[in-house]
Amino acid sequence: MAASREQKVVASLALHGMVLPTIDELQHGQYSQGAKLLRDAFIDVENRLPGITHQFLNAIIESDNSKTDVNFEQSMLRYAVTPCKEYQLERTEKEFLRLASRSSALKAILSKIPDDIGDRSKFLNTIKGIASAIKEMLDALNDVCKKHKDFKKLLETQKKEFIQQSKNFSDTLKRYFKEENADAVFESANRLINYTNAILRNIRMISNK
Repeated sequence: MAASREQKVVASLALHGMVLPTIDELQHGQYSQGAKLLRDAFIDVENRLPGITHQFLNAIIESDNSKTDVNFEQSMLRYAVTPCKEYQLERTEKEFLRLASRSSALKAILSKIPDDIGDRSKFLNTIKGIASAIKEMLDALNDVCKKHKDFKKLLETQKKEFIQQSKNFSDTLKRYFKEENADAVFESANRLINYTNAILRNIRMISNK
């Protein structure tokens, strides 16, 4: 049953998709106790400082830039399509299945940005696709809220944050065509993905209560 008040739910693909699965592998060996402490510490600091795990991994990659050409923001975008249990909905009603499908479609087209941004014509088509995917994601979310009144209040803030980040992403794209700062586009797209995942994770957590 849904809780009576809205919760602030943190979603971090860096944490839930990369760090925690790696730590979990250690819990089955001789480092099980230390792995649990490390897992709890990462979760705690991410809850206190949302985005810190992403920044932490990025700092590690940047510190080794002299030896590798890896762009962390690009890598995270491409990784966004990888299934992550924390963001998978278990509800089987039609509206929840639609939301899961629309969110996957949005993340999939955002993950194409690193490959398409160098080709102006292709990138413009990708932008149109992103705009359409954002609208379809919101339509699906509104449908869930309409049919499940208890979710409406619990998801209201996250919906507003998603809309605001969508606007921020649009503004970043406009600046890109003036300044050609691709890294800013990658970073903004990753934030939009995390806001999308936060909605999914909140629904998953509410449904499991």
